[in-house]
Amino acid sequence: MTHNTNQGSASNDVTGRTSARRPFLKTVGGGILATTLAGCLGDGGSTEPASGDGGESEEVSMTIASAFSEDHVLIAGAAQKFKEIVEEESGGKFTVQISPGGAYGAEDEISELTAEGGIEAHSGGTFPFLQYAPKYFFFANPFVMKDFDHILRLHESDLMEEGYSKIVENGNQRPVGNMVYRGARHLCTKEKTGAVNTPEDIEGLTLRVAEIPPWVQVFSEIGFDTAAITWTEVYSALQTGTADSVEAPPGALNSAQLYEVFAHLNITSHQITTGNIYFNEDFYQGLDKTYQDLVQQASAKATDHASQMAKEQEQSYIDTFKSEYNIAVNKSADRAAFTSAAEPAIKKLFDEKWAHTWEDVQNV
Repeated sequence: MTHNTNQGSASNDVTGRTSARRPFLKTVGGGILATTLAGCLGDGGSTEPASGDGGESEEVSMTIASAFSEDHVLIAGAAQKFKEIVEEESGGKFTVQISPGGAYGAEDEISELTAEGGIEAHSGGTFPFLQYAPKYFFFANPFVMKDFDHILRLHESDLMEEGYSKIVENGNQRPVGNMVYRGARHLCTKEKTGAVNTPEDIEGLTLRVAEIPPWVQVFSEIGFDTAAITWTEVYSALQTGTADSVEAPPGALNSAQLYEVFAHLNITSHQITTGNIYFNEDFYQGLDKTYQDLVQQASAKATDHASQMAKEQEQSYIDTFKSEYNIAVNKSADRAAFTSAAEPAIKKLFDEKWAHTWEDVQNV
C-alpha cells in the first residue's frame, strides 16, 4: 500500500550524531507513543499492519513542507539531500515530495499542520521548541550559547532530553538528524556610527530587534534602544535613520540587500541560527523498523550536509560584502564584553522562564 497521511493544506505564508544524542528516542519509541499507531496510517485514518522488522518494506510517500524558499539550506541542503538518500536507498519505494516557499503557510502554521498529521514532516527553524517546549528554547537566544559546537553538545546532552520529549508529547512531532547550522548573527552598524567593539560603543543606538521578548530584554540590558520593526521595513528604517543598527546572519542580510544601507559588519556571533527536519510522530511510528532506521541515517547525513553548505555560503556572503560593497568587516568586536553586559538579563530569564541554569548550560 501507499503510506500517505496528506489530508490537505494550510493557508499561505560533520558526522552523524543522532544515536548518540536524544536518548529519549529509545524510550519514547518503545513506550506509549509507539503504540499510538500499530501500522501504516492510511489516508482515511485506518491502519494496516506494517511489514515488520524482517519483511519487505511497503511503499511509502510523504511530503516535507517549509516556509523557506527552495534555495534555502533547509530545503536545497537538508530536505533535498534527505529525499535523494531515502529514495535511492529504498529503490524508489519510499518517495518524498518537497513543498517549499510557504505553500502550506508560515513556520508556525506548518508546524501545527505537522502536529495534526496534515503533512508528514517539515524542514524549518527552531519554532517547535518555542511552541511545544518553551522552557528549552534558551539555546536560540542572543549571547546564551558560545558557538555551534556548543549547541551540538547541548543537544546531545541530558539537559535537552525533556525538551525533545515535550516536542513529541505536546507537538506530536520529532526532530530527526542533527541541528542544522544556518549562520551566525552579527551586529551591523551604519557609517556614521562606526565599528562597534564594546557595549560602550552602542550608547544611544537604536537596534532593530525581532519582537521576541527575551531578545528585547537581552539587547536592552546591554544598552541598546530597541525597535520592533518588521523585517520587510528594515531597509528603509536603516536608510532613514529610524534604526541605527540591525542584527542578523549574513544570508538574511544578503537576501534583503541590507549591505546597501549599513557600513560595518561587526563579528559578534552572538547567536547561531539553527533548524531541523521534524517528522509527525504518528507517521514515524507507523513506519517499519527498516524505514525508521533509514529516516534516522538519511536525516543525519542530510542535516550535516546542509550545515556544511550553510557555512560555505556564509563565508561567500561575507567575502562579497567586502569585495563588492566595501563593507568593513570588524573582527575586533569583544563578544565577551557584550556577553558580560547581557548576563543579568540572561540569568533572570533562566531563573524565571527557562530550564536549568546558565552555568549548567555553559559547562556542557
